[in-house]
Amino acid sequence: MERLAAIETKIEQQKNELSELTHNIKNATKTRSDLNTVENIGRKKMFGKVELTEQEYTDLTSLAKAGISSRGIIENLHRQLSELRSKYWQLNARINEIIKATRAFREAMKLASQKVKEFFTKIFQKAKEEKEERRLQKTRRTGGRDAR
Repeated sequence: MERLAAIETKIEQQKNELSELTHNIKNATKTRSDLNTVENIGRKKMFGKVELTEQEYTDLTSLAKAGISSRGIIENLHRQLSELRSKYWQLNARINEIIKATRAFREAMKLASQKVKEFFTKIFQKAKEEKEERRLQKTRRTGGRDAR
């Protein structure tokens, strides 16, 4: 049963990967088509001038506008990527600090997990008892009124 679930999970992951690849191929095909359109646009005239049909001019200006507007998007994405990389390295450093700080505890848990659990249970129980004792003392001082 577990093996079937694992196989189904793997199939689902591969379907997702295939879907993503299909999407990437469609985008690449459209981009290539747009590039071909730009490369083959117009007819050269005398003195290096190029003559465009109205449709070619419309396509060219549309692609030019898309290219210009995408520059801002690309700059923004580069900035976000840089910020996220910086944050990643900060978090990675913090994780390494935590790993170093908790090394003794993790080793103790590996070697004697039951003893460590009992030790912490005693500490937490003692703290709970002390808190209850302070609450009782406060209640006695206030004349039996619960002053939480």
